[in-house]
Amino acid sequence: MLSRAREFVACKPVIEQRTDALVELARLRDTIENHPWKGRTGGTDQKNLTARLRLAELSGGFDHTVSVRHLAELMGCAKSTAVKSNQRLVDLGYLKLIRAGKNAEASQWHFTFPSLGSPDQQHASPAHPPTVRHRGAGSVPETRRLHTLMADDAFHAWAHGTSGARLLATLDQTDGVSTAELAVATGLHPSTVRRRLIALIDDGLAEQNDGLYYLTASGYAPDEAHQLRGIATNRGTIGYGAKRKLRHAHDRAQYAQWRALRAERRRTDRPRLSLVPDGVVDPETGEITDCRWKGWHLSDPLHPTWFDDAPRDPATAA
Repeated sequence: MLSRAREFVACKPVIEQRTDALVELARLRDTIENHPWKGRTGGTDQKNLTARLRLAELSGGFDHTVSVRHLAELMGCAKSTAVKSNQRLVDLGYLKLIRAGKNAEASQWHFTFPSLGSPDQQHASPAHPPTVRHRGAGSVPETRRLHTLMADDAFHAWAHGTSGARLLATLDQTDGVSTAELAVATGLHPSTVRRRLIALIDDGLAEQNDGLYYLTASGYAPDEAHQLRGIATNRGTIGYGAKRKLRHAHDRAQYAQWRALRAERRRTDRPRLSLVPDGVVDPETGEITDCRWKGWHLSDPLHPTWFDDAPRDPATAA
């Protein structure tokens, strides 16, 4: 086992400074954004890793600290959905829990990606074929990244959803992509891709030309934030993100109040409970004055014990 550990360390690049860590995080970003996340929960797991990657880039390493509620706000989903996604990613080997959150502290996590080979090796597997169009980390505009779209009200589950945000983050202004290419690149079903693309085109976020799909010519301009608010309003999802944050803030406030109340109760000097009432034992002589307690050893009023050799009288015991 020691020899295998030495071989594993020898084949891994050494991270000596923050720049090296950011380079490795860029490789992780490339894996997350270009990997075809299939299944009903694939998009949720991709959003989870995307949100964590932003936190890891701020911390400058693979370790990052985040609470479940904060993660749900970054992902734009419910807290229970984030909890289930965390467990799936831990089981798949993408995440490792270093320290569980306690009291007001958040949990500490670590990225443990199974492989960090070339992009083609990362994506190729019997279940996940390599993508048709491999995009580099810098080819997609920063404003079109998935992390800027997934928490917006326009991409709520009742609006464009996670799949709509993933498709919009994959489209480009100049390079058109077909429906089949988008299905392979994202792992979504072709019918889902077509349905989501029609909705994106109806809301002016994408356009079609000669069977290929592009971003709108205006791109992600600053005024498109107003456009996204209009889309969320039309689809009835405006304010859902703000309501989620208010609900989480209320939960945190209630938890802090409960902790303060519990600490106050612990500081209060309360008399210790005694099983033996006052007056049963004479404080001067130690003699039992109550006949109902005869046969009991009352040297410790907190833990009275019965003498084994004492006669057991049901009438006196009652």
